[in-house]
Amino acid sequence: MTTTQLLYAVAGIVLLAFTIGLGSFINRVFFWIAEGQKLQQPGYMTPKVTIWARRTRLIVGRIAMFLRIGRLIIIGKENLNFQGRLLMLPNHQIEKDAVIVTAVFGTMHFRFLMAINQITRFRAPFAAWLGGIAVHHDRNPSAAVRTAARALNAEPDSSLVVFPQGRLIRDNALRREDFFAGALMIGRIAAKESELPFAVLPVGIYYDRDPKHATLLFKTARLFGIRWFSDWFNETTFGATVAFGKPILLSTLPKDQGEAMEIIFNEIKSLSELAESETRKRLG
Repeated sequence: MTTTQLLYAVAGIVLLAFTIGLGSFINRVFFWIAEGQKLQQPGYMTPKVTIWARRTRLIVGRIAMFLRIGRLIIIGKENLNFQGRLLMLPNHQIEKDAVIVTAVFGTMHFRFLMAINQITRFRAPFAAWLGGIAVHHDRNPSAAVRTAARALNAEPDSSLVVFPQGRLIRDNALRREDFFAGALMIGRIAAKESELPFAVLPVGIYYDRDPKHATLLFKTARLFGIRWFSDWFNETTFGATVAFGKPILLSTLPKDQGEAMEIIFNEIKSLSELAESETRKRLG
C-alpha cells in the first residue's frame, strides 16, 4: 500500500467514525426530545440519569454560577456525605435557585420535581435528560408523588431535590403555611423499599445583593454598563451563600406530617438566617 492509499484509508476511517458518532448524537437528541414530550403526561418517569448528564449538569451549573450569580459560599458541605439517601429541601426564592442546585450538588445522582408549566419548549428535553419529574398541579398532582417514589424505588442510589414551598417566594419571607409535605410523603413511601436509610437534608439559600461584594468580572462588566452578568429574570445578585443542615433521619421525625414539617421548616429558616449572617460576617 502506497502512502497516498494509506492516507485515503485513514481519512475514510476517520470520516466513517465521525459519521457514526454524529448519527448516534442526533439519535440521542431526538430520543430526549421525545422523552421531554412524554413528561407532559402525568406520572411519566424518564430513564435513569447518566453519569454524562450529571457531569454536564455540574459543569454548566458552575459556569452559570460564575456568570449569572456571582461569588459562592458553602456552609456545612460535609453534610452531603450522608451514608444513605437524601431528601434535599432548599427554600425557593428566584429562578437562580435552579443554578444553585446544579452547582452545589456535584455529580450526585438525584431526581427533582418541576412544575409542568416550566417544562416547555427547549427546557423539556433537558428536564427529561436530567431526571425531572413533572408536577401537574391542575390535572393530577398526586401523580408526581407516586412517580418520584417509583423512581427512588427503581434507583437505589438516587436522592431527591424538592423545593417544599412549591413556588417562588421572591422576598424570601419564610412562612410555615407555604411549606408542604410532598417530599416527606415521597420519602416515606420509598423508604419502605430501600435498604439504605433516608434522611431529610434542610438547605438554606441566601442571595447577596450588595454591589460592594461583586466579583471582579461583575464590577468590570458594570463599569462598562453591561448588566447581563448579574441581572437575570429581573433579579440582580452579586453572590449566594448555601447552608446545609445536618441530615435528619426520616425514621426519627414524627409520624404526623404537620409536626414533621414544623421541624423541617424551622431548620430551613435557621439555615437561611445563618447563610445571611455568615455572608455579612465574611464580606461585611
